[in-house]
Amino acid sequence: MSDGNHKPHFPALDGLRALAVALVLLGHTTFENYRPKEFASLGVHLFFVLSGFLITALLLRESEATGRIDLRAFFVRRVLRIFPAYYAFLGTLAALIGLGWITDVPWYSWAASALFVANIWGRGTAVGHTWSLSLEEQFYLAWPTLFLLLGSSTRRLQAAIAGILAIWVLRISAIALGWSDYETGAVYMRPWFRFDSLILGCALALAYTPRGTWEVRRTPFSLVWVAPLLVAWSVWAEKFFLGRVLFTTVQGLLCGAFLLALMDLQKRPAWARVFEHATTRWLAALSYPLYLWQQIFLYPAQRGILESFVLTFGVAAISYYGLERPILRKRRALSEARPSPQPGLLSRRYS
Repeated sequence: MSDGNHKPHFPALDGLRALAVALVLLGHTTFENYRPKEFASLGVHLFFVLSGFLITALLLRESEATGRIDLRAFFVRRVLRIFPAYYAFLGTLAALIGLGWITDVPWYSWAASALFVANIWGRGTAVGHTWSLSLEEQFYLAWPTLFLLLGSSTRRLQAAIAGILAIWVLRISAIALGWSDYETGAVYMRPWFRFDSLILGCALALAYTPRGTWEVRRTPFSLVWVAPLLVAWSVWAEKFFLGRVLFTTVQGLLCGAFLLALMDLQKRPAWARVFEHATTRWLAALSYPLYLWQQIFLYPAQRGILESFVLTFGVAAISYYGLERPILRKRRALSEARPSPQPGLLSRRYS
């Protein structure tokens, strides 16, 4: 995800993306008949909150620097960022389905993924993860336009908070009153139940980056207690009825607190430097193709763990270095031909 042409950026945000994809990989790996799927759910939620935060901060930067929002340029950037690798994955998947090597994905499910509606229709393990990409693309069809129409940061923040609260009420009521079967995953994937995960990130950006640049300030959150609380809630909360009712709501709040705590340089513990390590940032660069391809090799694992990980990383590296990076370079060249936003702490790789 990326935009501007200026440095410095905030490298810990790369680390957060790396953590998110690592949690997904861990959650989709089977260890002696046990799969810690709770970590995959947490990783996806971190992706959502981070995505909403970064995209909104970039819109704020553009608005502050140019006095306008170029919606056409926004959607072109999204298409160039998401579509090439995504449709390369789906094209490969179609070939595997045609050859009979993948048998649990009907063609209507493949089509639902191709049309970014997999969070509403479709089934099959190999496309099981495309629901999250569908949710994101649906959200980003609406949010930039709403962002532009609302005009001021105050109105945008008020609308974001109202949207979050409305979805919380709807989802909590649906689970508590049995309007939707929790086990089917509808309350986990449907846009009317999950847009709050993205809107929460948008609200944080509106509250903490009014001009699209991160102003380092003290927050009431610390990684020392937010991190273990987030893990504990993610692992155990769904075992209880009240935990199920509040699961996504509380997990989203804790993901937001984690993001803010990570960016509070004054409070951050020494171990948090791992988020800025070169290896961590390399993993972040591969996060999108890793997320795309891991479902085939890791979930469910049909071979040894080491072999599955080697295949996942190998194909992801081919996708990133052979397809995505050349396209991103061309997109960057197009961006540099336009007036640039003012320097900030968000890197070019975030749009």
